[in-house]
Amino acid sequence: MREILKFQTKVGEYKVCGYSKEWKIKTGKHYAYYPFFIYRNQYKKWVLTHISSGAEICTTRNLVSAKYIATRLLPVPQFLLPNRELVNHMPQATKNYCMDVISRYRDSTTKDLEKLDKNCPFTI
Repeated sequence: MREILKFQTKVGEYKVCGYSKEWKIKTGKHYAYYPFFIYRNQYKKWVLTHISSGAEICTTRNLVSAKYIATRLLPVPQFLLPNRELVNHMPQATKNYCMDVISRYRDSTTKDLEKLDKNCPFTI
């Protein structure tokens, strides 16, 4: 399995931007590795978020899956853009790659990640 990014564990305030595009300040444990951070929502799911825009990328059942998805999405240069419309700047092939990674790994266990990683045909 690919090496997973080493996220920095933080406790304190962080900002997220909801669908209404309003920034909300939350407090708690979260994990950061630029340009992503991960926190746990009220439904006990892990939320992978884009730091600069506060936009939610996906939710997962376990932390390892969220970290793994971030690892696979890190090479996508559009995630370095500071705005919410970063997806609009992606070529269709890159959008397909991102959606495949998210759908393939979002509800996987650590053991499943190892199996899926060997069979994943998509790379950038």
